[in-house]
Amino acid sequence: MEPIVCKNIIEEKMVKVIFDMNGDTNTIPPVEFGVEGDVDLTNLIIMLSELIKHKRLLNVEYDDTGALLDSSSKITLIKETLDEIYSEFNKQFSIPENEPIQAITDSGDDLPF
Repeated sequence: MEPIVCKNIIEEKMVKVIFDMNGDTNTIPPVEFGVEGDVDLTNLIIMLSELIKHKRLLNVEYDDTGALLDSSSKITLIKETLDEIYSEFNKQFSIPENEPIQAITDSGDDLPF
């Protein structure tokens, strides 16, 4: 299944997150949050919890036309936080490389328990 494109548009006063499923950015409403003062990511977390049902990875992109990641330590911290959130979201749909896949084996018993 194709991943959900998660485009983060970084502006001076806000970040806008646009989700794109199958080339349709209108299916999922964008999430915006201000970057001045305290940053509230509640709406983003709620949206991600709704997206879990699609069982698709996020393909994360950033659009920082103002080069704020280079000039603002707060914007850099916000991006690092978003990266961690998206990484945790994607972990739900991938099997760790070192974790063995458990096979279901038949014990040979015909007992129902």
